[in-house]
Amino acid sequence: MLRAVQRGLAGFVLSGAVALVAGPALSPSSAWAAEPCLGGPDCWALFPLGGGLQLPLYTSHALDEAAPEIRRAVVVVHGIRRNAHQYFAMITAAAGIEGERTRTLVVAPGFSIESDDRPHRRTGEVYWAGNRNWRHGDASVSLPRGRMSSFGAVERLLSHLGDRSLFPNLDKITLAGHSAGGQFVQRFAVGHAPLAALSSVRLRYVVANPGTYLYLGPERPGPDFDGDFGVPSAADCAKYDRYQYGLGQLNGFMARAGKDILRARARDRDVVLLLGRNDSDPDHETLNRKCAAALQGRHRLERGRLFKAHLDRLFGRHGTRIVEVPGVGHEGAEMFAAPAGREAVFF
Repeated sequence: MLRAVQRGLAGFVLSGAVALVAGPALSPSSAWAAEPCLGGPDCWALFPLGGGLQLPLYTSHALDEAAPEIRRAVVVVHGIRRNAHQYFAMITAAAGIEGERTRTLVVAPGFSIESDDRPHRRTGEVYWAGNRNWRHGDASVSLPRGRMSSFGAVERLLSHLGDRSLFPNLDKITLAGHSAGGQFVQRFAVGHAPLAALSSVRLRYVVANPGTYLYLGPERPGPDFDGDFGVPSAADCAKYDRYQYGLGQLNGFMARAGKDILRARARDRDVVLLLGRNDSDPDHETLNRKCAAALQGRHRLERGRLFKAHLDRLFGRHGTRIVEVPGVGHEGAEMFAAPAGREAVFF
C-alpha cells in the first residue's frame, strides 16, 4: 500500500529546518502501529503524479486500499518551513478531539525546495526552486521525467480521493493551510478547474492567517485602511497587481482560465478565512512588507478583514466568510485546535 512505500526511515525530512527522526522499534500497542496512522515515518508515502513523478506526503490511511469507513478527508498544506509532519500531527490531533479519527483521512503533502531539501529526495520526487514557487502554483524544477505545478499535484491528489472504488462514502474534503500554506490554499481555490471526480463531494477551503491574498480587481484598501478602496498609483507600487497579489502576469497554471472565470470560481467556492484575532503584529518576523503586500493592510488580521471587504464590494454575494479565533496569533497548531478552527475544518 502507498503508506508502506518507505518504512523505517532513519532521518527523512521535508525541511532543512525540522527533522523527523525515527525512534526505536515500536511495539504493536504503539499509536504509530495502530489504525489510523497518527505520526512518524510509517505514515510517510510517495504519491504517484503520473509519468514517473512523485509527491511525498504523510497520510493517516492507505491511499490505494478501499476504505469504506472514510467519510471526510482533510488535506493540509504546510508553511515555509515545509514541516509537513507537524501539520499532519496538528490535524490528526484535532480529529481526535472531534472524535473523527477513524472516519477522517488526513493527508499532508510536502513541497520541497532545491537548496534545502536536496539530500532527502528520492528518484522522481518533484521539488521547486524556492518557497515562493510552490506556494503560488508554479511548475517544479525540470526533471528528466517532466515538471508539475504544485497546484496540479494537489488537483491530482484530490481527484484520487474522489475514486469511489477506494473511498465510496467520502462526501466532504477540506483543503486547509496556515500562513504560507494559507496563501497556497487561497490561490488554489481561485485557480483550479472543477474536478469531475469530486462532483458529489463538498469541497471547502480553510485559509488560515496568510500574509497576502490574491486580489481579483485592481482596487486596494485606501491608505488609512478604513474600508475605502481605490486604484493605487502605479508609480508608487508598479507591481502591486501582478500575480501573486493580483491577476496580472499570471503563471502557467492560473493562466489556463481567463480572469472572468477565475473571478467566478472565487465567488462560488466555499472558503473560510480563519483569522487569529491576535495575529495583529505589524512587525512580525515573517510578515511580507513589500509594497504590494503593504497595500493590503498593516498586519495579517487587517489584511484578512480587508480582503473580505474587497470581495463584498466586487461580488455582493459570494462563498467566502471570516471566522476569527480569539486569543490566538500566528500559531498553526492553536488555530486548528481551537473550537472555531475545528468547526471550520470538520464541517
